[in-house]
Amino acid sequence: MLTLLDTPTWTPPDGPPRPLPATVPAALLVHLAAQDEGRGGWRPREQLIALFWPDRPASEGQHHLRVTLHRLRTLLTDLGQADALQAERTRLSLALP
Repeated sequence: MLTLLDTPTWTPPDGPPRPLPATVPAALLVHLAAQDEGRGGWRPREQLIALFWPDRPASEGQHHLRVTLHRLRTLLTDLGQADALQAERTRLSLALP
């Protein structure tokens, strides 16, 4: 379960709560989870680039998003949720329990 109030924290079904790190990948995880509300909805990549890197050119923002997604996958794997992120060429979806 992901708790977003106060310090964002992941609590697995069979373990202690784990605070999320103060990183851009964790911030993206929190944003996608808060926007999704468990519906498995898709978000356009352009929307996320504009939110996280508004002052960067499009190609640079795309690069930053790709790097952040790689790091987010690593974070999700560490949290036992390796399959939660679905990424397509133009959109992303996050489905957490």
